[in-house]
Amino acid sequence: MQRFTQELSESDLSGPDIICPDYIDWKNSVCFDIETTGLSPASSFLYLIGCVYQDNGRFYLIQWLSDDILKEEELLLDFTEWLSRFRCLIHYNGTAFDIPYLAAKCKKYGIACNFDSFGSIDIYKRILPYRRYFPTQNLRQRTMEEFLRIKREDVFSGQDLIPVYTAYLGRARYETYHNGEQAGDYACLSSDQVLAALQTNGRLPDIPAATLLSFLLGHNREDAANLPALLALLSYTDGFGCRFACEGAQEEHDAVVIRLRTACPVPVPLTAEFQAFTKSENACHCTFSLSGDCAVLRIPVFEGEVRHYYENYKDYYYLTEEGIVSHKSVAAYVSTQYRRKAKPEECFYKKSGRFLPQAAAYDTPYYLRAYKQKISYFEITEEFLSSPEKLTRYACHILSYL
Repeated sequence: MQRFTQELSESDLSGPDIICPDYIDWKNSVCFDIETTGLSPASSFLYLIGCVYQDNGRFYLIQWLSDDILKEEELLLDFTEWLSRFRCLIHYNGTAFDIPYLAAKCKKYGIACNFDSFGSIDIYKRILPYRRYFPTQNLRQRTMEEFLRIKREDVFSGQDLIPVYTAYLGRARYETYHNGEQAGDYACLSSDQVLAALQTNGRLPDIPAATLLSFLLGHNREDAANLPALLALLSYTDGFGCRFACEGAQEEHDAVVIRLRTACPVPVPLTAEFQAFTKSENACHCTFSLSGDCAVLRIPVFEGEVRHYYENYKDYYYLTEEGIVSHKSVAAYVSTQYRRKAKPEECFYKKSGRFLPQAAAYDTPYYLRAYKQKISYFEITEEFLSSPEKLTRYACHILSYL
């Protein structure tokens, strides 16, 4: 087993300013990524673990490499002992793969490490509910790095590195027994050229072990070292999740616009268009825009006539001549030939004005445009528009449909 440690420069971390939420406790947190020869812990090997952590304000990378498949247990023992000093794991889709894989390997070797005891920040899982709003084809780590303009020099995929690791084991052993005999220089070749050079039909590839090692460590280094910068993605989920302060609202011709200040600025502007409450043609089409630490929520206004339906319709009569309902305490004096029991859909009073949509009876009194309609409305008032508390509560109500 080999262990490598290095201090990371600003360029290693994709720039000097890492934007991440204020709740990240770097003193007790570690970013990590693993490399394996397959997806199943029962039929593959763990050969590389990379971790990024902070000490005295500086970031460091530590990597464990198994230079022999029989040293998997040794690697795990050293890694888990080192990991015990931390309380929170930061990763990208590690909930689905990295953590279960490590847990299975620890169980195999009888290594006591309860990964459930750690806090966990899975960046991928945090952004997954909002995947449709990112202008990307998928949410893979490389894709989201491109979205955030995080630079990456490594050109290999994890799957590409499996034959590279196999070749490294063979080449390293060959060089050990042949006094470091040198091979060709493949350091400047593309990933396709390197992978082509590995197709030797069982013969040892003509690539130095040091070059192969640099490919292995370089890929894992960028996967792990880019995680602090990828935490900037949480600024979007925090905005969608109502980590903001209301700065006011204004009423426009066809919408109410609520201005918000987010807890953590987003590095790349993003606009989410979504339908609140229902997917039908009567849906409420809203827009939520994030730029820096500013957010703007735009909700359409309905202007016209709405109805408030009485829940206690059994206490009313319908007056057939007037075409209205009246409470029994009054309508009881009307002749029975001019009144009958009111039906639920008849039992309402009308109101005209400007209204905002809501789900069911979020705010009262609530109004409907038609009986049993899913979307209800409340009247826009100066009190509402001037209340940061009510505006924040309503913004969170709307954004819950993201």
